Amino acid sequence: VRQIHFDADTGFSLNGQAVILKGMCNHHDLGPLGAALWDQALERRLKQLKAMGCNSIRVAHNPSSPELLDMCDRMGLLVVNETFDEWREGWKFKDGRLVCGTGQRGKARQGYHLYFDEWAEKDLTDHLVRDRNHPCVIMWSIGNEVPEAQVHGDLETLKSLRDICHKIDPTRPVTVGCNQMSGVNETGFADLLDTVGYNGGGGSCFQYAEDHAQYPDRIFYASEVPHSYQTRSEYRTHSNYRDPSHQPPNLTEQEVFPETHAKYHSSYDNAGVRISARDSWRLTRDLPYVAGEYRWTGYDYIGESGGWPRVIGNFGIVDICNFPKDTYYFYQSQWTERPMVHVLPHWTWPGKEGTVIPVWAYTNCERVELFLNGTSLGTRTFTPECDMHLSWDVTYQPGELKAVARTGGQGVCTSVTHTAGEPARVAVSADQETLVAGRPDLSYVTIKILDKAGHFDATADIPLTLELQGPGRILGIGNGDPLNSEGYQGQSIKSFNGLCLAIIGTTDEPGDIVLTAKSEGLASGTVELRSVVQEDGSVPSSAASSTQQRITESRQIVSAFRTEFTAPPKRTPGKTSVDGPLLGNGDMGVVIGGSPEAQQFILCKNDMWRLQHGYGNASPVPFGTLSLSLPALKGASYRVDQDLYTATTEGVFELNSSAVTMKSYVAATDNVFVVELTARGKAFEGTASMDVGLGRGSESESFSQGTLSWGARAFTKDVDIPSGVAAAWTVFDHDTVPVGESLVLKPGQTMTLVLAMDSLFKHRDYVGMVKSRIRSIDKTTLDDIKAAHEQWWADYYAKSYVSINDPVIEKQYYLSLYGMGSCSRDPNFPPAIFGWTTQDNPAWHGDYHLNYNHMAPFYGLARANRLEQADPHDTPVLDFMARAQWHCKEIFGFEGVMYPVGIGPKGIESTYGNPGYIKRGPVCAENKGLFFGQRTNAAYALVNMAPRWYTTYDHDYGKKVYPLVLQIATFWENYVVWDEANKRFIIDKDSVHEGSGQDMNSCLSLGLARNALLLALDMSTELNVDADRRDNWHYILKHLSGYTFQEKQGKQVFRYTEKGTDWWVNNTLGIQQIYPAGQIHLDSDPELLAVAQNTIDVMQRWLDGNGSNSFFPAAVRIGYDPEIILREMRRYA
Repeated sequence: VRQIHFDADTGFSLNGQAVILKGMCNHHDLGPLGAALWDQALERRLKQLKAMGCNSIRVAHNPSSPELLDMCDRMGLLVVNETFDEWREGWKFKDGRLVCGTGQRGKARQGYHLYFDEWAEKDLTDHLVRDRNHPCVIMWSIGNEVPEAQVHGDLETLKSLRDICHKIDPTRPVTVGCNQMSGVNETGFADLLDTVGYNGGGGSCFQYAEDHAQYPDRIFYASEVPHSYQTRSEYRTHSNYRDPSHQPPNLTEQEVFPETHAKYHSSYDNAGVRISARDSWRLTRDLPYVAGEYRWTGYDYIGESGGWPRVIGNFGIVDICNFPKDTYYFYQSQWTERPMVHVLPHWTWPGKEGTVIPVWAYTNCERVELFLNGTSLGTRTFTPECDMHLSWDVTYQPGELKAVARTGGQGVCTSVTHTAGEPARVAVSADQETLVAGRPDLSYVTIKILDKAGHFDATADIPLTLELQGPGRILGIGNGDPLNSEGYQGQSIKSFNGLCLAIIGTTDEPGDIVLTAKSEGLASGTVELRSVVQEDGSVPSSAASSTQQRITESRQIVSAFRTEFTAPPKRTPGKTSVDGPLLGNGDMGVVIGGSPEAQQFILCKNDMWRLQHGYGNASPVPFGTLSLSLPALKGASYRVDQDLYTATTEGVFELNSSAVTMKSYVAATDNVFVVELTARGKAFEGTASMDVGLGRGSESESFSQGTLSWGARAFTKDVDIPSGVAAAWTVFDHDTVPVGESLVLKPGQTMTLVLAMDSLFKHRDYVGMVKSRIRSIDKTTLDDIKAAHEQWWADYYAKSYVSINDPVIEKQYYLSLYGMGSCSRDPNFPPAIFGWTTQDNPAWHGDYHLNYNHMAPFYGLARANRLEQADPHDTPVLDFMARAQWHCKEIFGFEGVMYPVGIGPKGIESTYGNPGYIKRGPVCAENKGLFFGQRTNAAYALVNMAPRWYTTYDHDYGKKVYPLVLQIATFWENYVVWDEANKRFIIDKDSVHEGSGQDMNSCLSLGLARNALLLALDMSTELNVDADRRDNWHYILKHLSGYTFQEKQGKQVFRYTEKGTDWWVNNTLGIQQIYPAGQIHLDSDPELLAVAQNTIDVMQRWLDGNGSNSFFPAAVRIGYDPEIILREMRRYA
């Protein structure tokens, strides 16, 4: 049940929670598709607005389609539902003032005024009855800028329409969008409304405070404010307002962009009617009695062009083809919390070298640093005078302009724009590549103009010809140019500022659809779509579903899987993996341990490390333990259920006829841990306390002040990099009043323990941050935290999901996804070998073990569409590259990288300088580094990078990891030895595994070296770098030794090495050239494939503590019997 409430002092609330209405006014047309309704096109627009942070829609200015309301119900968007754009009268002015006209002349010659007297009552009644059961509707608007609202206003018509609304639906307020508040106030028109809409006319957007003081009981909102113009990728530094009395100062003394067409509007938020987007939102945000605002408009629209040659209304923050303009990102920076930054303008300005150009950044982060060609131009932070955008004056020179947004000490997101060269090729991409034949399915195909380096050209106006093959139709074309009069049908289009759009639909026939975009002198672009059909008529699983459909389907699958703990954990915390319920958000983690009467929550954080070079000096450590003592539960039964879908645990501890229920979660979008406690049968008394870790030379402190308790643990002495973590907490009673450490659980009432964590790597004043976070908690905040938590996990599982009708295997798959969603999101601190929930001295230092251990948890993440969880894997490897280059140079005297067996974050070498290993010589230690004679530790790092590259061909990702790929390829170039007798390259003096000896041509090394060289070849080609290196890489690959075979159990199988180790009974190193190196597969040479299958037969390492993660995928890659694979997976699970 949803509840709405409007208040003259506090604005709008939804279900008891204050909400600012962040709205858009929208006409009903869908751009190139015209006025006809296409469900997918409409839903696409609503999703785009919601992603920006929009939470409400004002339909303009007529009843919406029922489909729009259905979608808003489903998506959680609120609606101002409008019936009329005019009543009887038109506009008339007297003495320079707008007054009501006389006679039925209307606002439009052939408008609704001709039918108002006959049809208004019935139409309004029908509208209300049709839509009143939609929970998304929060107001009925019975008019938009009706002249009857002015001097000599028609109050009787207003009363009659309002009374109809109140009679049919007494639960929602009645409003009108008023554009001349002087007349509305003088006539008493506003007094008859439940909520008054301010449309901004006559400067009403500047009289909120005045009207609130004069009419303190009035409830009002900005129903059509602001009216600002913007044309995508067009700029002026001189302001241009329709009402110049409110025009802001120019950005520069001389206009920087005089060449901009007079009918195009600037995207600096300095063109409009009378108030900018920034100034309007500041008023709405800061005045609690303004319920919200609805800007005009969300999208450019057909009509109200303002005169030839402009052909569309250019008010939208998204153009008519759904391409966002800069102002879209302004609202996203103000209305969303997920870190974002957007820099403007674009950076292709030939001829303006040496000109000072204002550069702006919109962000929701704390500060932004701007770089031009790698040189910092300074960091900007928000000030009271400049709280909506950040700005720099930049002397133009071609190259790369990059904005790095930071919160705390970390760069959390970037926005990059490049100077484009001459147009070279056409890039074509589709938002949906699988369509359903015979249905109104749509694919929006974006066409971009790129230069030869792949940089987008935001100035390119290029004529294009579209060619369509197969059972498809071009339903609409466009480019967003408000001066484009070519229409929306046809197969010829001109890009506007680098972009244009084609909307493709299906016919009744299935088949492949190919769209090609051509332009003379440019490389063509092509996209392939698939039109499919199913006998039962349902949408195929490969077709894109709506977000809600995906959430519903994934919920049905994942919510079936729960893990039950029926006895207190025995290994929590442990030196290796723990055995208790695990909660986390990818940065903060909690493991539940203890017993019913003495609950323990082990508190951990990804960046809680002791960071010092040296063997045993570096490792992750837990922060401490939060304990909950309930003595009366001694002897109670123990049961804790872990719900994978909601990422929560529910513990029930029963004793006789009484019990305590404990629901816990680590918030997915906030470093906050929440425990909700409820008693049944009788009251329970208890206390909560926190013990901060003291070992490993850390400095610790704990304090209590009133109802707030906090503690900190830090490593600042005898370390190379200081680190620290703090936590603050309190207990709230059932009214969300903080009560401190003591608990009295009364039957039927809930007490809530809330703990916040932060770290030195995130904020310098991390202790102050956690204290202020806890002090800010109230019921509304907790509700927000919980809702965001549930939504994050729902979206996480909905990204992609599998259903194979095998609950045992499915559960393991979703347990794996849950585990990585819980512990891998901090981009700088991935989970180490045992996660981040260990004792102070974990086994093997708990570090990043590079001979497969660090890589294994990340296998398949990229291909499972979980890039956010895959990203952290790369960071410590990349951070260590400089030290690995030093090792290589010191040990071998040549360029390349040598990685030891174990490393820590931030370039720390956690396995360095162990005297015992050093004494054993090169078989273990070289240059004091622990390599165990292995030359493959660096190459192992690529086994996750390569699949991600080949899955996405993401150039930004390629540029990030290619320097490492190049160094690894360089190492193998220098390390392989030419065997003149056999005309081949060999890999010699290389342990197949941890000190196995001076092996030659291990199958593992040959596979990983091939993977590295192939990846270097493919990436350098795609990124167009290091062309001079490719011939040598080709030559080495062509002449690199093949794998060695031997006979086992009467079958020809792989020999682990050509010389040295022949077989290793208790590991799977002999098949890792298949996976994770990925060098043998179904398309490989048949003889090689047969040997691979034989090796799987003989090894049978299905239930291998270390090797199962490579053995199963290796068996799949070579086409091993699927029945055996599935049987063994069930056994493993």
